[in-house]
Amino acid sequence: MIRRRMAIGVVGALVVMLVASFVLLRGNSQPERPLLIWTGRGVSELTAFGHGFTARTGRAVQIESPANFVEKFEILAQQGQGPDIIIWAHDRFGAWQQAGLLLPLHPSADLQQHCLAQAMAPLQRADSSLLGYPLQLESLVLFWNRQLLAAAPTDVSQFPQLAKGLDKDVDKDVDLVGWDFSSPYHSWPFVTAGVVQALHVDAAGQLRMQVQTAQTALNLQEMKHWVDAGWSPKGLSYELALDRFSQNKLALMVGGPWDASRLQQSGVDYGVAALPAMQGRPVQPFYGVMAAGISAQSTEPMLAQEFLQQDLLTPAGMARYQSGADSGIVACYGDHSANPMHGAILQSVRQGVAMPGHPAMPLFWNSVTSALNNIFSERQTPQQALLEAQRRVNTP
Repeated sequence: MIRRRMAIGVVGALVVMLVASFVLLRGNSQPERPLLIWTGRGVSELTAFGHGFTARTGRAVQIESPANFVEKFEILAQQGQGPDIIIWAHDRFGAWQQAGLLLPLHPSADLQQHCLAQAMAPLQRADSSLLGYPLQLESLVLFWNRQLLAAAPTDVSQFPQLAKGLDKDVDKDVDLVGWDFSSPYHSWPFVTAGVVQALHVDAAGQLRMQVQTAQTALNLQEMKHWVDAGWSPKGLSYELALDRFSQNKLALMVGGPWDASRLQQSGVDYGVAALPAMQGRPVQPFYGVMAAGISAQSTEPMLAQEFLQQDLLTPAGMARYQSGADSGIVACYGDHSANPMHGAILQSVRQGVAMPGHPAMPLFWNSVTSALNNIFSERQTPQQALLEAQRRVNTP
């Protein structure tokens, strides 16, 4: 009887200890950390995706766009912190992979089939995995003023006839074509029209610029002729080009989808078309891919994969992302045939080149900006300016 009472007492004590331990553990447990996403754009659209994900899985999603978050990500990820998912332009992803900051991603066969090849290519790793999932592409387009022109030109060879029409129909304060000619991003497609691999990364991993050619000299002479003929104003800045186009003082302007909202607010009647060819030679604009990568330090990599693959990278998800996007076209499951802006971007992407993700790109931008400034201010000939820029970029 005593043994039985002792046994019952021991069992009772154990039960009390287990219950107490369970209560203590529950009291000390931390709530599940939300899936953290840092993004350079599309906060409102991603927030809507997050609400849907939470309703489906019970896990919260937190969308942030902190200032200087690229630099913050690089610092925090090396310390085992930071976001689970980072959404940014593709040209930073290569360096992040080399630093061990990103997990390799393996797209499904369906996703590969329904994503643009140009979106996948700059994110491809040697083992066929991806640095990040492509979400959106952007590139340059041609804006044309419907009050000044009947249609957009498909080749710059049409400029003389268009200029004659402007002289007859409008006052003399209207220019035919213009943008900031000293901007490499805007002018590079025309400078390098017809040139193969004008800017590329060689087998040794070095950025190489090959523009000291007779073709680039001819292209620049053509652009200088637009200024000399009075079709383009000298020293036009980005802001001034937008202002003059908005005020019906400029008939043609090279820009991007990011300019559309400002033009719409101005009330100008404009159309969008693909960039014109350069005397029969297709231009080669840069294009960029907005991509989503998963941090190697994420404590929830499978949850991050689920969010991207099941909520965002689906036909319905991409349609929602496109409807709220302020620039570019979706990289996957997109139908771009009905929208002139989307069609123009798609053509630029297909005939353009992906922005190189190389540490020497700042040197390229600075060198070519200086060269273009010197060319259009006539401080140097095109041959002299381009040779100097090429030497600077190609010197290790």
